[in-house]
Amino acid sequence: MPQTRLPFMMGLKLVMYPNHHQERVAWKNLNASRFIYNQLLANSWVDSAIKRNKLDQQYPIPAEYW
Repeated sequence: MPQTRLPFMMGLKLVMYPNHHQERVAWKNLNASRFIYNQLLANSWVDSAIKRNKLDQQYPIPAEYW
């Protein structure tokens, strides 16, 4: 929905003061999510080249791979 149709806009600002353990857990989660995103992005680059060149039809992936 475009913002012009909304009668009003609301926002919320949070300030967090994590202790050392919470900060380490947060960084681990951020790094893991960044790693997964980069892996999926790399796979999409590879997959798009495979489909663009129709290599998936010439060399099908064996069923036992899945």
